[in-house]
Amino acid sequence: METLYTTQTPEVTTTSKADSKYIALVEKIYNAENKPQENKGTVASLLWSSFSKMSKTRNTWKRATFKTLLIHMHTQGCYAVLRSPLFIQVLVNISTFGLKMVRPIEKWQRPSFEPEEQLEDLIDHCFAKYPTPVFLISSFYESSLRHQLWYVQLGSGKSVKSLIGLPDKFTSKMMHEFRNTPKGFSVSEAIVHAQALGYGASQQIAIELTRSKLAQIEGNIPFWTRVIQFFSVQKQVTHWELYKALEYLEVRIQRDRRFTMKGRTLEALLNQSHAWYIEMQKMRNEANYLSWFPSGIKEMHKEVEKDGKKVIYIAKELLTSEELYQEGHDMNHCVADYIDDCYAMDTSIFSLRKQEGDTIKKLATIEINPRTLEVLQAEGNCNTPLSVEATMAFNLWTDLLGINEKVIVSNQDQPIPQNPPQQVPIEQREVVEYANYRQRPPAHINDSDIDVSTIIRIILIIIKIIIVLSRLGN
Repeated sequence: METLYTTQTPEVTTTSKADSKYIALVEKIYNAENKPQENKGTVASLLWSSFSKMSKTRNTWKRATFKTLLIHMHTQGCYAVLRSPLFIQVLVNISTFGLKMVRPIEKWQRPSFEPEEQLEDLIDHCFAKYPTPVFLISSFYESSLRHQLWYVQLGSGKSVKSLIGLPDKFTSKMMHEFRNTPKGFSVSEAIVHAQALGYGASQQIAIELTRSKLAQIEGNIPFWTRVIQFFSVQKQVTHWELYKALEYLEVRIQRDRRFTMKGRTLEALLNQSHAWYIEMQKMRNEANYLSWFPSGIKEMHKEVEKDGKKVIYIAKELLTSEELYQEGHDMNHCVADYIDDCYAMDTSIFSLRKQEGDTIKKLATIEINPRTLEVLQAEGNCNTPLSVEATMAFNLWTDLLGINEKVIVSNQDQPIPQNPPQQVPIEQREVVEYANYRQRPPAHINDSDIDVSTIIRIILIIIKIIIVLSRLGN
């Protein structure tokens, strides 16, 4: 059976830039006493927090691999990666499999200025001795070690058949389709997509099933596998028909665990789901209840480890008037005023939450333009600025969405500057989030020189001041 760990410790080599403050900081934290630390929004605290979760007595190679990654990414100029909590977590996940690397980290060369491309190429360099599905790289942005191990195993030459955790009755054709799933799919979506094609679905039906709630439903795997098989053999089904049918099936299987798909036809199922939907609409109308379709903006269900405990950060789209009223009541603001806008699909409201065990705490309410993905508002309780924790969760979500605009960041109710002052010591510098990854990365962390564009801006400001003063003098 394939395991995550072996026992041999890799050799850690440092770079020739021994005078780098960042490398010195990494060395200092690596050698310091290990104790729980919290990320407080600075580069140093982010490193302290990451190293504090790795034992100095067990699996010490993980710390060593993480240290090597940080130093090498720094020498390669991957500064946007080193300033992002999300990207740092990717490096932590890579370090988990430090003993299974097929090439030395030090041999990797930065392929571009874009942090996602840098990490994608780094993962391929470290683990892909053989062609590996690119979509599986997304697993390193998530918390599933099993899915990350799948990438490592396939990269080392193992077959899809050897992977542990795939659904039962995953045929050879499904395995072939799974391996050839294109980039942009999550692992759960890739499984549904492969199952649909394996059961004979057309590409159109397979995509409809993949983008439906089937990829998010958990539990009762045999029943939902049968549902995938049922729709895969249909010649045509619209997105709206599939949406209503799955909603109906989810309610039916919750009410009656003996409910099956055996002997059902598409026509009968669509008639039943339509009748159920009309009945639900009547009940909602009687209660002055409004609901609307999902915007298509991806929700978040991100599991992280905090202080040794599992925490799940959730971004949930609110799709009914009842949910908006409840959100406004819980967060002490007037989000219920947006019911008509949501119903008209002019705006989308999301609730940002934290789940620890059975306890769910609401962190913020987010308004997004569904057409442009522009973040219109992000408010905490009583319309206060986002807390540090809410900011972190918000940035995880916007990174997931790939929203091309400046991310809202706060630290103790004060905005964190996008470009920290050069004279501030590295231990006190702010962690910077970059949503627009098409931009060239920021300047070297230790670079104290002022670039040409900054000088030009200063000169223009001085000229404007002189013009204003001259006019006042006249």
